[in-house]
Amino acid sequence: MVISSPYKPDGFQVIARGINSGWPANTLSRDQLAFATNATFRSGFPEQRPPWFRKPLTFLNQEGLEDATLKARFEDGLFQGATAFQRTNMLVASVGGRMFAIDLDKFAVSEVSIANDLDRPDFRRVWFAELEDFIIRQDGQARPIIFDGAKSKRSESFGVKPQIPCGTVMEYSNGRLAVALPDRHSFVIGDLIYGSSGTTSHGGRDAVLYFTENDVIAEGGAFPIPLNAGKITAMRGIAQLDTSQGQGPLQVFVDRGSFSVNAPPDRTQWQKVNFPIQSVSLIGSGPVSYWSTVNVNGDIWFRSNDGVRSFQVSRRDNGTWVNTAFSKEVERPLLEDDTTHLGWSSGALFDNRLLMTTQPYRNFDHGVVWRGLVALDFNPSGTISTTRVPPIWEGVWEGLNILQIVSGTFKGIERAFLFVLSDEEKIELWELQRSGEFDYDGTQWQRIHWQLEGASYNWPDSGWGLKSLETGDVWYDQIADLVEFSIEYRPDQEPNWQSWHTWSSSAAAFTCATANPISNCAGAPLTLATQARQRKRFPRPPEPAEDCNVPNARPNRYGFEFQPRLTILGAARIKKFRLWALPQPEDVEGACESMV
Repeated sequence: MVISSPYKPDGFQVIARGINSGWPANTLSRDQLAFATNATFRSGFPEQRPPWFRKPLTFLNQEGLEDATLKARFEDGLFQGATAFQRTNMLVASVGGRMFAIDLDKFAVSEVSIANDLDRPDFRRVWFAELEDFIIRQDGQARPIIFDGAKSKRSESFGVKPQIPCGTVMEYSNGRLAVALPDRHSFVIGDLIYGSSGTTSHGGRDAVLYFTENDVIAEGGAFPIPLNAGKITAMRGIAQLDTSQGQGPLQVFVDRGSFSVNAPPDRTQWQKVNFPIQSVSLIGSGPVSYWSTVNVNGDIWFRSNDGVRSFQVSRRDNGTWVNTAFSKEVERPLLEDDTTHLGWSSGALFDNRLLMTTQPYRNFDHGVVWRGLVALDFNPSGTISTTRVPPIWEGVWEGLNILQIVSGTFKGIERAFLFVLSDEEKIELWELQRSGEFDYDGTQWQRIHWQLEGASYNWPDSGWGLKSLETGDVWYDQIADLVEFSIEYRPDQEPNWQSWHTWSSSAAAFTCATANPISNCAGAPLTLATQARQRKRFPRPPEPAEDCNVPNARPNRYGFEFQPRLTILGAARIKKFRLWALPQPEDVEGACESMV
């Protein structure tokens, strides 16, 4: 028997299309939210983002004791950049003109600078490239540093057999190293791997360090970029099938587009080339930073001045009216970014997500710091179904002050690390996990604080009829430990949120030697089963006298549409959510304008 009720529901169940802050909240479909912070939708239901763990670093001298000088040099200096040294299972960072290597087995830090030959400590950005057995560091002024995993040396940039010249942006692609010169209006390309310039001790792999094979370069020439295209901001080799190395032409990105460079793989041809095959591959907005230009399968995604772009899609849309960024859904945080800091933005592909830094500010002692990451999840595309859906934006992930995000494959495992500035203004290292319920700061487990903004629900009448907000329901599961909830709402997309209701749920998450696992459990606690709640019903929104919406001469719980905001501290998964409204009579007679 169906019981007729004057109360009408509206809400969401599965969130299949992520968030969209670029369109009015009352136009969104019911499988999309207006915004989210520290959330993911990979299961189809909103839940807290994957956690990040701080990696306590050790700074030891040869006697195995803590080296206070080494620690201070790393933690207190100006952060200039970092990179993955995947072949040796290391991260390499430049801080205050010094180079440091971080062993990812023991998280031990060692300084690998050249004794009595340091670079300038006040440069705000350096560039790295990983090629075969080496890491190359450039600052655009001094001869580059070559690090082989054990020791560092300066490039022998001059002489009969010159090595890597001084430069800035670099990329190792198709077996050759490309280097943008300090003016960033020209670039040079080095020798092919396994060439005669290499040595037997490295099996010819160190041929990539030399620049001898092209006569034009040997005579001091370089390959120019048109001045009206801007400066070189990034280089990337794009993945391409049906080629011997799986790489296509090198893409040299500039302020206003990119150029495709196809250096001949045959050494005899390369010796005679006066100008490589260089063609325009993209016109329009280019990358702003090498570190936020990221290979994604057969595409390259990058941060530009107008958002986050796809190289392949921008090429496809060239000549149309639709050549725009692919990040309107997260334009709320991106539009707030100070464009003068975008040259220090960074990004990474990890666990089939593109992560880009956002919300920067300048710390004069330590560099440009980013308050969060915007997350684009490619996982919805990974289905065998013929009805594939596009990637979805998951909003902003916050909680750390990020200097740079770095990802790589270490010992066959994909990992992502964050160089972070602590509240005490010390440089730290954190690692992003694939899944989990709690962050870990190295000593304590911490609940994740996350938030969901729903669409502005307007019920079947599309928001034309006046309603009163009466109650609401939420279904949730996967509760671990204590979870605290609060619900707010606002009528008709007004600027101010109205408090509605708070509550909490708890379930045993860990067992350990103490009574309070979140704050005190050390080591690796035992995880217990999570719990579910079938339905939580909210009371009617409060209506004290001061709760009246004076400009509209009605209580705040009266409106034509209502938008909810759910804030959660702890681990849970939202299965369903709905609001209940009651239609209200309206005065349909014409009104006279007030003279007041």
